[in-house]
Amino acid sequence: MAAFTCEELVRLIARMIGSRARIVHVPPPFALSVSRLIGYLARDVVVTKDELEGLMANLVVTDGPSTGQRRLSDWLSENAARVGATYASEVSRHYVAGR
Repeated sequence: MAAFTCEELVRLIARMIGSRARIVHVPPPFALSVSRLIGYLARDVVVTKDELEGLMANLVVTDGPSTGQRRLSDWLSENAARVGATYASEVSRHYVAGR
């Protein structure tokens, strides 16, 4: 199985769930600023500077073989109606006391 670029992954997900969202390329500092604003409004962390830099440097890619048993496109086809239907807060899921 081939690895996706970040843009290929976003386009695949958008296509599979029927989204007409536009992909807009912006400078990293602008993307980080907008993500911080969205994070503030959502009371969450959308993406950190380190995560953004890691994505841009292809540090989230492995040279090893695929370990999954299903193709992402097949899973998306079966679960398209559920993808993005609810919001899962990273902060609430991992950092809220009592969880």
